[in-house]
Amino acid sequence: IKKNAKDDESIEMLYSKLCLDLNMDMETKLDA
Repeated sequence: IKKNAKDDESIEMLYSKLCLDLNMDMETKLDA
């Protein structure tokens, strides 16, 4: 099965966004 490079990119982008959101969340909790 061959995957689209575009699909890979979107997944990577979603993943990085998720990590970013998690990091922000942690920082906010630490600041509180």
